[in-house]
Amino acid sequence: MGSLLPGCVTTYQPLVSLQRPVAIDRRLPNFKGLRMSVRCPPDDNLEPADAVVLCRNVESLFAQQGAVVDVSTSAGRAGDREAAQGKPDLIVELGSRVL
Repeated sequence: MGSLLPGCVTTYQPLVSLQRPVAIDRRLPNFKGLRMSVRCPPDDNLEPADAVVLCRNVESLFAQQGAVVDVSTSAGRAGDREAAQGKPDLIVELGSRVL
């Protein structure tokens, strides 16, 4: 039985580089010229007023790094705005859950 097994085993480690932390300086223009859409739809755990505050804070962080940010706090309006302004390079949708 042992002679039928191959003597060599190949292993694969996908996405190893994503497991290593990388420091990002928030003062540098890391996202210069990038068009972003940040969505913060309210849900059972996130009140509408809190969703607006969350989106504005995230918008401020990305704008400080050079991104052009479009904010949406309702799920239905983002698609209309993107069609009028053009497709963003990156879409960030934030949600909440209770752990």
